[in-house]
Amino acid sequence: MIGALNGILFMNLVPVTAFVITILRGYQITSYEVIGCLLTISALVANNLYNRYRLK
Repeated sequence: MIGALNGILFMNLVPVTAFVITILRGYQITSYEVIGCLLTISALVANNLYNRYRLK
């Protein structure tokens, strides 16, 4: 069972996955896009870890 917390994390990573697929198809990315993607991933993971810690 995935659970609500992991479900939210997964749904928020869908745009990041679409970005990665676009890169694999040949799109030339800029450093701003990479930084934005890394910020998004780190914020989602940090939020997920914080909520797990708070639930315990």
